[in-house]
Amino acid sequence: MLYLNPPFFEYEGVVVGRDYSDPQQFWYYPNRPRIGTDEQGRPAVRLIVYKEILENLDATDDEVAAGFLLFDTVLDWEPERLKRVAARIKQDMDLDDLPRLAPLQYRSGKVRMTFLDRKSALPGDPPPGEDVPESEWVSFLESSGVPALYADNRAIFSVELTAKGTRFILGSFDGFIPAGVVYELNYVAMQRAYNVKVEADWNLVYEYIRDYEQERIFFWNDEVEKIVEKLEEERIIKFTASIEGVGDEGMEGEYKEVRKQLTQYIYEKFFEPKINPKALLDKDTPGSIVSLISGVRDTGLPMQFGGSKRELNVEQRRSFEADVSTYRAVERMIAPQGHLSVFWSDLNLTRDQVITVVDDKDDVWRISELGVIAVAEFADNAVAHIVVDIVYGGLSGGRPAADARTFSLVLNKENRKGVVRNWFDPALGTRFHYRYTVAFGPGAVVGSDVLVTSDWLEAEGREVTINPEMLIEQRSYEFQRSSLLKPERFPEVLVRLKYTDPDTGWQYDRSKLLTSTVPSWTAEFRVRKGAPKEALYDAQFLHEGGTINQESRPAGTLVTLNDPRENLVHIKLMVTDRQDFQHAIVSLEYADRANDIFESETIDISADTVNDDHEWQFRRAPGARARYRYSFILLKTDGSLLETDWVETEAPSLLIGDRTARTWSIRPQLIGPPFSQNGVERISVALAYEDAANDYRAKRDLIFAAPGDAGSLDLNLRNPALRDYTYTVTYKTVSGFDRKVGPINARDSFPIISTVPPA
Repeated sequence: MLYLNPPFFEYEGVVVGRDYSDPQQFWYYPNRPRIGTDEQGRPAVRLIVYKEILENLDATDDEVAAGFLLFDTVLDWEPERLKRVAARIKQDMDLDDLPRLAPLQYRSGKVRMTFLDRKSALPGDPPPGEDVPESEWVSFLESSGVPALYADNRAIFSVELTAKGTRFILGSFDGFIPAGVVYELNYVAMQRAYNVKVEADWNLVYEYIRDYEQERIFFWNDEVEKIVEKLEEERIIKFTASIEGVGDEGMEGEYKEVRKQLTQYIYEKFFEPKINPKALLDKDTPGSIVSLISGVRDTGLPMQFGGSKRELNVEQRRSFEADVSTYRAVERMIAPQGHLSVFWSDLNLTRDQVITVVDDKDDVWRISELGVIAVAEFADNAVAHIVVDIVYGGLSGGRPAADARTFSLVLNKENRKGVVRNWFDPALGTRFHYRYTVAFGPGAVVGSDVLVTSDWLEAEGREVTINPEMLIEQRSYEFQRSSLLKPERFPEVLVRLKYTDPDTGWQYDRSKLLTSTVPSWTAEFRVRKGAPKEALYDAQFLHEGGTINQESRPAGTLVTLNDPRENLVHIKLMVTDRQDFQHAIVSLEYADRANDIFESETIDISADTVNDDHEWQFRRAPGARARYRYSFILLKTDGSLLETDWVETEAPSLLIGDRTARTWSIRPQLIGPPFSQNGVERISVALAYEDAANDYRAKRDLIFAAPGDAGSLDLNLRNPALRDYTYTVTYKTVSGFDRKVGPINARDSFPIISTVPPA
């Protein structure tokens, strides 16, 4: 699964991201759209124009039907280029072997062709100001389809053109026109965890965007950024730190990253990608996709250029969630786009090579092919092939009519697109029926049936999209050992996943042993479309003292197996001064001798991992304090080194940085029986700290009226390693005779002092 966290790479225009858990796996983003080729290697494009209209095109009314544009688009990269990219990754990442390089795995998608035109100003409108565009864009022709989602992501277009549209197409051979294709592809990736919480009222967000410049149709990504800023100013969206003890300055970097991600999220949810009418964006060749996702190396979230507002109902808005505080699988969107003018130049196509002139509409259908495209992954471990049956002439009793014509096509990895030629009869029109049978390969994920057949379906037009996901669903559950599940404590975890389809009785029951060398497992199976979703899992954690059994519970798409012990304390670590940060080594210890508990760990944080989630956990006895100690060595980019001594704390969040290393509080703890039992009126503690070498001194007297806590001496250390201080305890008794202990040398953050005066 793609990891949405830098670093990202760009080689020869191909943008590549790393996998969340597999260091050998890398995922590449798609190319921009371009014209595909047919089975003979010819450009899959044809412009069919009526002869009478073409002869008098300039004088023909804009809305008169003039012909059809038929073409395929693809998003693949050349195999040789991908081989070179893999070699560069191996070199730059210092890998032992060539990485596995694969395209993003798309969950869903659509594709749209759009023609744009200038919106005329109303009579009497004043001229626009310097910051106002001279004209706005409107869409006057659109056609949509479904891409293959696998391999080259082929999409088939069949667009009926008006005279105006035909003039646009012919004009595209002479130069740039604002017309082109936009894909909208949804993929799943792993989101990193931030120490920031996002709160948003999505209904108010939607209403604000809906009412924002209502007359506008197109908006660009920099405008969406301004909208997010405005929503934050009006407190419709709030960003707050989720880690204690760090101010806005320390969180500035994370706020910036989360704001970028939220801007992308709002773009995806509230705007629909559109073709950019600006010529400059498509003037380069494969590198245009790099411009398209220009922000990818900084945020891990590609930014699109522009779009129009989506219409969303209340239920759709209710489902929105922007939780960035945990690692989780999220759905993201990428929108590659390309202009028609560039399509022609890619293949050096001329107007005469593309255009076909016909006498009338029936001639268009006679020479048109019926295209059938499969949205499926073909492989031995997926779909082997799909058989498509087409009936032209009607059904009778669920079977082809006696005088109907029938056609059959086999779609597979080598032939994802099939065509039926010479099929049209003016007397029967353009309606037909089809059904398809999906055959799964020998290595496909387990399911109830090897062959699945659809009902007869009715369609009209000249293209059919076959999608096995209309019949079956593939369920996937990934189990991963958490980084906090230490192999030395739990060397093995046995995971078991169970699923039952209550309507068919089909069952799935599989187990896997996870170790440090096999830290993850993906369980997959097929079920019928619409089958209940709930699967259950249980886990057995093997350790030196036996086994801890985790009871059956619902499984999500990603299950992280954490330490199963009770009474665990979680400590989050965060580097605060990142601008000058180079490296940190943090040592942590927890000791409870009374309950025979001792746990320790050393955490190494580098500049490459500073944005990752760093956490430590330890077990404490029921009712025991969560007091632990730490020390760290901090290396800055200028080569200077900062080292702290051991420091005691109970903080659930540990901040690593120059400023935090110098901040220290000494907080005496008074324990024992009530003062009255020993004739004590009050107890005072005089704290004194001295760093003579740096001419820094501090002192404070604390007065205790009862056992417990009475405040602290807060220090801003000049030398973080110097933590020696003295304290003197004075017992004020009711008899008037004071008793004094000290001065006592100490280094503890929480010196323990008895309420019982010395004899």
